[in-house]
Amino acid sequence: MKLVSGILYLFFATIIFAQKSDITYSFDCLNEDLSGSMISLFGGIESEMLSTFGTSVSIEEEIQVGDQVFEEIKKKYKLSQDQVQMDKLNRIMNKIVSQISNPRGFNYKIYVLDTTELNAFTIGGKIFYTTEMLKFCQSDDEIAAVIGHEIGHNELGNINDQLKRIKSAQGVFGEETGQLIAGAGKIMTISFNQKNEAHCDMFGVDLSISAGYRGCEAAGLWNRMHQKFEGQDSMPRLFMSHPYSSDRESCLKYHISENYSTECK
Repeated sequence: MKLVSGILYLFFATIIFAQKSDITYSFDCLNEDLSGSMISLFGGIESEMLSTFGTSVSIEEEIQVGDQVFEEIKKKYKLSQDQVQMDKLNRIMNKIVSQISNPRGFNYKIYVLDTTELNAFTIGGKIFYTTEMLKFCQSDDEIAAVIGHEIGHNELGNINDQLKRIKSAQGVFGEETGQLIAGAGKIMTISFNQKNEAHCDMFGVDLSISAGYRGCEAAGLWNRMHQKFEGQDSMPRLFMSHPYSSDRESCLKYHISENYSTECK
């Protein structure tokens, strides 16, 4: 019965997605206060100014920086050698990647870092998933949503914007390589603005639904994340650019309801 239900879900989810001619993204669900709104506003203005005044970063440069950061990552973390685990992640990632419309040109690769840090991050088409995050995820659907989120940072240009800031500050890529790597490394330890993160959540769910995964599972992931870190969500938004976990859950539920006519429990 479970197998039949899963097949039916995949069938109808595929039809629903295929019939969608467009996907809309709303950020009203963030309920940003003044500080959160200002962060988003100035982030958008900064991005526009960087583009207007000629600072650009090619995809080749993004990939190059990703390669350099990977070398630094290998010095800090032990890479998982669990082949079964890697096969599973690559299978999920490849299904997600196959659903990207107008891909920018990354050759996506995924790595598992053996660490108790609950995290996933990306740069230059390289996706880093920690063993702790894998333990936290309770299904392939949740893993797919996280992978889709990280792909979103690459495809939606969030990483590119961060590198533009570094390039603008340094002048030219290639000079002071150590500083470049250090600057790029900050991308992995600081978050993007709240709208970027929420956009990537929704974008990732779109990809995962298109690939046949259950989008509502992502909302459940953020519900558990909220429960795990309850109390930390009281931190003033001025000092955090990720949306609250509870907001991310609400945003995903609203997004799925509006675009797929599905109500997540």
